[in-house]
Amino acid sequence: MPLTHFSYPSTDQAEQFPGSDWSADGASGGNRISIQYCVVIFLLFDLLTMAGVGFLVTEVGASYGLYPSAAIDNQALTIGVALFLFIVLAFSVGAYKSRCILDVRYSVGRIIIALFITFLVLLILGATTKTSQIYSQVWFLSWAALACAVLPAFRVAARAHIREELDNKGAFVFRALSVGIFGDPLSREEISQLTDNQVKTANTMRLEGFDPLARLSDRIAREDIDRIYVTVSWINVPTTLKHLQVLRKFSVQVFVIPNNEWVRSNKWEMSHLGDLLFLKAVDRQIDDWGLWLKRVQDIVVATIAIAIFLPILLAVPLAIKLESRGPIIFRQKRVGLNGSIFEVWKFRSMYTEQTDPNAALQTGKDDPRVTRVGRLIRRSSIDELPQFFNVLKGSMSVVGPRPHALGTRTEGQRLEELVDSYAARQRYKPGLTGWAQINGLRGELDTVEKLKRRVEHDIEYIENWSIWFDLKIILRTLMLVVYDPTAY
Repeated sequence: MPLTHFSYPSTDQAEQFPGSDWSADGASGGNRISIQYCVVIFLLFDLLTMAGVGFLVTEVGASYGLYPSAAIDNQALTIGVALFLFIVLAFSVGAYKSRCILDVRYSVGRIIIALFITFLVLLILGATTKTSQIYSQVWFLSWAALACAVLPAFRVAARAHIREELDNKGAFVFRALSVGIFGDPLSREEISQLTDNQVKTANTMRLEGFDPLARLSDRIAREDIDRIYVTVSWINVPTTLKHLQVLRKFSVQVFVIPNNEWVRSNKWEMSHLGDLLFLKAVDRQIDDWGLWLKRVQDIVVATIAIAIFLPILLAVPLAIKLESRGPIIFRQKRVGLNGSIFEVWKFRSMYTEQTDPNAALQTGKDDPRVTRVGRLIRRSSIDELPQFFNVLKGSMSVVGPRPHALGTRTEGQRLEELVDSYAARQRYKPGLTGWAQINGLRGELDTVEKLKRRVEHDIEYIENWSIWFDLKIILRTLMLVVYDPTAY
C-alpha cells in the first residue's frame, strides 16, 4: 500500500500569533495513510478475490471431472450475480464505510455478514427458480467456503499491517492542530492515545483570546491539516463556536472539547431535541431491547420455578398452619422501582403476633420471633418462593437489588441518609436475588459498612447488566440454596 510522504514547514509561530504559546509538538515528517485509498483497495481486492476464487474452483473441478464443462458458463453467470449482490449488500451494511474501515471487528464482521447473505440469497434464488441444478453443489459450497475465509483474512492482515505502521513507524491518518483557549491544549500524546495513533499533531498552541482563531485558516492549507482540536472552558464554548465559524469554508473537522474534568470524566452523550442541542445527563442502564429481554427472562424463569417448586409451594402452607395460627402469606410494603411502594409476598416465618410489617426491628440470628418451620424455610430461602408471583405481576424481577422494608434502619438512621448513592439502586426493579446476595451480603444491615458494600454491589450490577450476568447470578443463587452460611 503506497504511502505519501509529507514534511512540516518551519515558521515563526510567535510572529503569526502574538500573545500565544505555540509549540511544535510533532514537527517531524511522517507517512500519511489514505482512508479513501484503503477503501478502494479493499473493495477491488474483495471483488477480484470473489470472482477469482469462483473461477479457480471452476477450473479445478472441471480438470478433475467433478462436473461437465457445459456447467462452466452457468457458473460464470452465478459469479456475476454474486458480485452484484455482494456490492449492494456490503455497502448496505457499511462494510466499506470509511470511518470504520480500520476497525477490524466492525469491518470484518460486516464483510462476513455481506458474504453470508450473498450466498444465502443465491441458494434461495436457485431453489425457487430451480436453477441450482445447472451448477455443481460441490463447486458452490467450495467457492462460498473459500471466499468466506480469504476476504476476512485479508482484511485482518491488512489491518495488522496498517496497525504496525501507525504504532511503530510513525504513520498517521489525520494531521491535526491542538489549540487551548485560556488553558492548556490537548498534548500530542493525549490525542494519539485517544485516536488509537491515527492522528498526528503537527503543533499545539495556547491562546489568551478568541480573535487568533481566525488566523488558523492560514495554516490549514499550508500544512494540510485535517482536524483541529480546541480545548476551552465550558462557559466559553458558545463564544468559541461563534469565532470558529470562519473555518466552515475549509475541508477540516473542528472538535471543541470542554476543558472540565467532571464533564469529560462522565462522558455525557450529546444529541439533538428538534433544533436544540442537549446533553443526556442521566440515562437508564437497562433500556429498549434490554428491558424487553429482561422481562421475557423474568416470565420464563418465574414460570419454570413455580412449576418445579409446586410441591413445596403446596406443602409449606400446610406446615405453617400446623405449627402456628395466622395467615400463610406475609405481606410487607417495600420500596421498588423509582421509589414506588409495592407489596412483597413471603411465606410467614414468624409467629403472627410478633410479625413486623414495618421492619422496625431487623431479623437476627436465633431470633425468638421465628417459628421452627420459619427457621427452616428462611435458611433454605423457601420463604421467598411466593415472590415469583411478584415477578409475574411485574413489581419485581428475578435478579435485581433486594428491596428493603419502609422502616429499615441502620444504626438508628434511615438507609438513604447514610449512603448518598443509596437511591441509585432503585433505578431498576428489585429482585428475588442479586449480585450483593450471592457475594455474602445478605441478612441484617446492622452496620454502615455492610450497607455501603451492599449498595456498591447493587450499583455495580445495574451498570454492568447483561442477560449473561443475570444467568450467572441465578446459577450461583441455586448453589447457595443448597448451602449458604449467611442465611438464618
